[in-house]
Amino acid sequence: MTTRITTDNIADGTIENIDIKNGTIDITSKITGSIPSANLGTIPVSKGGTGLTSLGSAGQAIKVNSGGSGLEFGTAGGILQVVQNFDDQYATYSNTSVDAQATVLSQAITPSSTSSKILIQVNLCVSCTTDGNKHFGLVMYRGSTEIGSGDASSWNSGVGSTHSATEQVNYSQPDKILTGCFLDSPNTTSATTYNIKSFIHDFGSSISAKNLVVNGGGYSYNNKETAITSSSITLMEITA
Repeated sequence: MTTRITTDNIADGTIENIDIKNGTIDITSKITGSIPSANLGTIPVSKGGTGLTSLGSAGQAIKVNSGGSGLEFGTAGGILQVVQNFDDQYATYSNTSVDAQATVLSQAITPSSTSSKILIQVNLCVSCTTDGNKHFGLVMYRGSTEIGSGDASSWNSGVGSTHSATEQVNYSQPDKILTGCFLDSPNTTSATTYNIKSFIHDFGSSISAKNLVVNGGGYSYNNKETAITSSSITLMEITA
């Protein structure tokens, strides 16, 4: 015999599992609404859950907390983005000197956080159009601000390696390779351009200006050869 229950309120303990016939309750059509967040349980890490009660913000990752006792959302350390300007084109820059540096490479990057650092790596292949004792300089700039080096007014300004001041340079010789590496803190989330400048210092005269060749690959001034070398600037955004 089936009895219909018409009351709106059923006292606790009135209906037990043994009294409910299988298939008599259609949950999909009789139960509506949603379960309040306060009534939702959290699965602990020990039971295969995360132990977290909410989502983190965009760009965050789940990591172990400092106490090693659970999980939390936070910024995961590492490399967030890498951009590069690779240049294999032959180019000359006239009358370069310490006071007239030529911009030979540029690359922009937009940091995702003001706390991010930018690792700058530079590989520059240079030569010149005249023989003689030469010093090749490599200087890094964030925009128009010099970074990672000494006084720009000094002939020996520059980060990374420079060609020996005592070696005779012949313009038909292979390129000299200048390298530089610097970890910068731009403290911005705006697009930031890093410029690489270079110059030649001639030891025959402290103010002599000479023509700089980039990616000459064994350049002959009177018979220009096809460039077989390349230069590059690579920028990496690294989280704090």
